[in-house]
Amino acid sequence: MDTHNNVAKREPLMNFLAWLMIVGSVISFSFIPVGAPFLLILAPAVLIITIIANVTILIAGIGVLKRRKWGLYLFLGSGILSILGFVYSVIGGIPLEPNDIVILITEALLVLYFWSRRNLFSINYNLPKYVIPLIIIVIILVLGIPTLLTKKS
Repeated sequence: MDTHNNVAKREPLMNFLAWLMIVGSVISFSFIPVGAPFLLILAPAVLIITIIANVTILIAGIGVLKRRKWGLYLFLGSGILSILGFVYSVIGGIPLEPNDIVILITEALLVLYFWSRRNLFSINYNLPKYVIPLIIIVIILVLGIPTLLTKKS
């Protein structure tokens, strides 16, 4: 019978997608400080939502990489919320651009792919010990760097 690690090694696409989530959220965090001073003034809710979304995807990526159910559910939840956001925008009269349609289709395919592979995830609802400190450090950096950048010498 296959062990959990052997199954994980045979799913290179899932490993790639998990690493893509982790690296993508870290890269997104690097762009937040650049726009943060403007967003704090013009649209603080957008900045907060961006931070929450990036932290969510980062944690989900770690969970998916470790094949934990909480990582799967976190990703599925964020994916479904993203799809519902697109639907809400269309209902609200905001037209979708061609790249929005590609993002929507990709998000739907990812949700379907992960749902179809849900049996590969183990039940372990405990977050790894390093996740909470990682979240705190990222939030401090994201909120602290714009202050340093806007400080007058």
